[in-house]
Amino acid sequence: MNRRSFLGASALVLAAGVAGCTTFEVRSSETTTDSTPADGIDRIRVSNAVGDVSVTGANIENIEYSAEKQLRGEGDDFDRLTVTAAQSDGLWELTGGFRGSSSVFEDRGSITLDVRVPRDLVVEAVDVDVGRVSLRDTTGDSIVRVGVGGIEARQVDGFLDISTQTGTIEATDITGLDHASTDIGDVTVEVRQLRRDVDARADIGEVDVRVRSDLDLYLDLRGSRVQSDLPLVDGTRDDGHITGRLNAGGYRLRVGSDLGEARVRAL
Repeated sequence: MNRRSFLGASALVLAAGVAGCTTFEVRSSETTTDSTPADGIDRIRVSNAVGDVSVTGANIENIEYSAEKQLRGEGDDFDRLTVTAAQSDGLWELTGGFRGSSSVFEDRGSITLDVRVPRDLVVEAVDVDVGRVSLRDTTGDSIVRVGVGGIEARQVDGFLDISTQTGTIEATDITGLDHASTDIGDVTVEVRQLRRDVDARADIGEVDVRVRSDLDLYLDLRGSRVQSDLPLVDGTRDDGHITGRLNAGGYRLRVGSDLGEARVRAL
C-alpha cells in the first residue's frame, strides 16, 4: 500500500469513528411543535449543533416546525438541549444547541429539526455540526454547510453551494449548482444551469456529475480514473485528466477526486 492509499484508509477509519459517535440507542425523547405566520418574513436560516435538519417547501401560509430532543441512558434532562426561534428584519432563524462540553465524544443527545415553509420563502442557509441535511421542494440560492453528515437536495428552485467534511452529497432536479464538495464521501449532482465557474469534488470518494449537453462550458475533469461522454472539442484526454470545450465554451466546470473515480455524463 502506498502512502496516499494509507492516508486515505486512515482518514476513512477516523471518519467512521467520529460518525459512530452521532448514533446511539434512544432511551427518552421529547417533541415540541410550533407555527409562526410568514407575513413579513422573506428568508430563513436553520442551524443545529447536533442532529438532522430537514426543510421542505409546501402549499402553506405559516412556517411550521417540530423539534425532537433525544437522550441516551437514564434521566430526562431535556433542558440541556435548546431550541430557539427568532425573527428580525425579514429573517427567521431556528437554532438547535446544547449546554455543556463541546467535545464530539461526549454524549450530548440530539435534536431533529423538521421545518415546513411556504414554497416561495427563500431558504438562505442551513448549518449543521453533526447530522444530515435534507432540502426538498424549496426556493432560494441556499448555502449548506455540514461538519459530519450527508446532504440531500431535491427539487430546489435555486443555485446551491453545499459542502460537508465527512458525508455524501446528492443534489438532483435543482435549478443550478455553484459548488459541491466533501472531504470524505461520494458526490452525485446535476448541473442544469451555470452562472459562474462551478466546482464539484471529493478528496476521498467518487464524483458523478450529470450535465445538460446543450450548456456552453469548459470541462476540467480529474481523478484516479475519469470518464465522460460529453462531445468535447479542443481538449485533452487520458486516464486521469479530461479537458475540453462543450458547445461554445464559457464558465469552467471543474470536477475532481483526489482518491476516487470522477465521471461527467450527459443529463
